[in-house]
Amino acid sequence: MATAFPAFSIDTLVTEQGDRINISEQDDEFAPYFLSITNGGKTTKVDEYSHEGARPTIDSMKIVSLEKSNNLIVLVYWNVANPELRGTVYKTYVYTLENGILSINKKITNDRNLEGFEGIYNEGEGGNGQYQLKELPQVEEYLLSTYSQSSKKPSKLSMCNEDTEEVFSCTLENNKKVSLCGIGSSFIYRYGVPNNIELEYPNEGEKPLDWRLIQGPSLTQEVFFNRGKYNYTLSYSIDVVDLLTAEFLDTYALDVEHNGKSIFSRTCKAVSKPFPPHFGASFQ
Repeated sequence: MATAFPAFSIDTLVTEQGDRINISEQDDEFAPYFLSITNGGKTTKVDEYSHEGARPTIDSMKIVSLEKSNNLIVLVYWNVANPELRGTVYKTYVYTLENGILSINKKITNDRNLEGFEGIYNEGEGGNGQYQLKELPQVEEYLLSTYSQSSKKPSKLSMCNEDTEEVFSCTLENNKKVSLCGIGSSFIYRYGVPNNIELEYPNEGEKPLDWRLIQGPSLTQEVFFNRGKYNYTLSYSIDVVDLLTAEFLDTYALDVEHNGKSIFSRTCKAVSKPFPPHFGASFQ
């Protein structure tokens, strides 16, 4: 819809073609900011940034070339304080800019690495969250390395194909591969070798993969699922080797139980893509 939106602009960017891109305030307590583009004397609203436990803060925006087209990246964050989260939630939005039309780039915006939390969970009892892509240079570097002129293909160790996002991949001690592949907001577990997938989960009608955090002598994340009487667990553990030198040992492993008895246990001898930051939030 092309119309005029009386608002106060907080950030403006003018393209080489003369298009004017604005992020402006609006009188809406649930979505206090909106993104618009103006060309030919017409202004079109593109997106809104909503209240998500706190008022959004617009950090910055920039146009970069991704996958052979110009894209606008917008960094937004929320400073939240509640019993579940106390810290900052970060989110990067990506929009394709073509022929004066600005539209959401769902593929890149839905990249789970472009959203994260830094702070404490459950008043500190749930641990601390750390996030790397908090500033424009870090985000731009990640986007250019992942979505350059041609789409980045999964690694040679991956069981994912080009229609899915490689979330995690490793080679086990038995030389079989394990991958978690993202498709939309869901995950697929695959085991085998690239030309022979021996096990894929979930199939149609099966429950989605689940995640849990276990705190003890080591901090362990587990992605797990059940199929019949078999229980599968892909785990990532962090153990302290030397607290003074901040030396830690990361271990990825796959364990399988049948009727509660362990029948398979292998660690990863090579990891091509580790668990992404703030991984557990993807399962909530």
